[in-house]
Amino acid sequence: MKYVILTITSLLCLISLHSQEIRFTASAPKVIELGEDFGLVYSINVQPSGFRPPEFNNFDLLGGPATSSSSSVQIINGRVTQNTTISYTYYLRAKSAGTFTIGSAKATVDGKNYNSNEIQIEVVGQARQGNTGNTNQNQTDQAGVAETNNEKLFVRVILDKNKVYQGEQIIATVKLYSQMNISGIENVVFPTFDGFYSQEIEVPQLRQLTRENVNGQIYGTGILKKLILFPQKSGELIIKPMEMDIIVQEVVNVKPRGFWDDFFGQQVREIKKKIKSSQTKITVLPLPSGAPASFNGAVGSFTLKSIIDRKDVNANDAITIKYSISGNGNFNLIDKINPKFPADFEVFDPKTNLNVKASDNGLSGNKTFEYIVIPRYAGTFNIAAPEFSYFDVNTKQYKIASFNSF
Repeated sequence: MKYVILTITSLLCLISLHSQEIRFTASAPKVIELGEDFGLVYSINVQPSGFRPPEFNNFDLLGGPATSSSSSVQIINGRVTQNTTISYTYYLRAKSAGTFTIGSAKATVDGKNYNSNEIQIEVVGQARQGNTGNTNQNQTDQAGVAETNNEKLFVRVILDKNKVYQGEQIIATVKLYSQMNISGIENVVFPTFDGFYSQEIEVPQLRQLTRENVNGQIYGTGILKKLILFPQKSGELIIKPMEMDIIVQEVVNVKPRGFWDDFFGQQVREIKKKIKSSQTKITVLPLPSGAPASFNGAVGSFTLKSIIDRKDVNANDAITIKYSISGNGNFNLIDKINPKFPADFEVFDPKTNLNVKASDNGLSGNKTFEYIVIPRYAGTFNIAAPEFSYFDVNTKQYKIASFNSF
């Protein structure tokens, strides 16, 4: 009996294994220093019958492939699934500085060939000298370089643009840069963004830093916060500095007092460093004159849609009409539309529904105004098409659009 159960379980695992999607990926650091050794890992979720790496033309092969595997079995509602990962690791070193692409590896599973993704690696030459963090603490930097004398640790408030129209959205990213080991972040004070309406973009919790080339030097970087900003007035607006305390680990030499001190010679201690971004200036242009009468401050790109639930009713029956505005822009300023209903209609206050998403592309989604109206007398009536106008930042012109009439 035990043999039969084991055979059935193995068969279920085998069926689950071969019915799953093949995932074959390559991973490596995006940025490395010239002369630095690094690992290139190819992972596949089944055991291949064949594996062939690409050519490493711009890199010296130091070792590999080192092969490893891991597997796990799950039983959920009686269904058995087996997750397997086979990894092939190659150890490489770049021959020269530059940006290079490592081609796809090939794997064979059940007679079919699969290709991994290509990998692009930037190789940075010898780091340039100089203060990367902030060359002049008294100067306002549009990128928001940290006001600190330590070029190994700084924070920036990065804007995707610093000259916009009133109501035009700006993507602001608060980003940390470090060449030091960080063990903690405390007392974070973000800018208040006075003069802006802000909408936060959800970003993953910062758990580890990503390598990045900054002016010829490699930093570990991480996004602390990301927002969409809508300037509420024209003129020159200032984003005040942000502040935080960073706890870093530093290696210090110690004076030997005995055999063990002489043997090790160094100690690691934690130091708290206060860093501060510089203020950032944004030029906000006023919207042009000549706005349409239906304009109420909407800036962006929008499309319109209107729906009526029925057109043939008895007197005193309710009708539902929905006016929907979709697109990308400052939905917070779209507070109403002005449909003109016949005088013999009883009109109730509209129900407003906002469904938007904040992302790197800005604030997008739709806003719907739902009206319930009741015609009190028999007859044929016309519900005129209400207008909606907005300022299109791409064409730098006002645009007038109309809903459907009924």
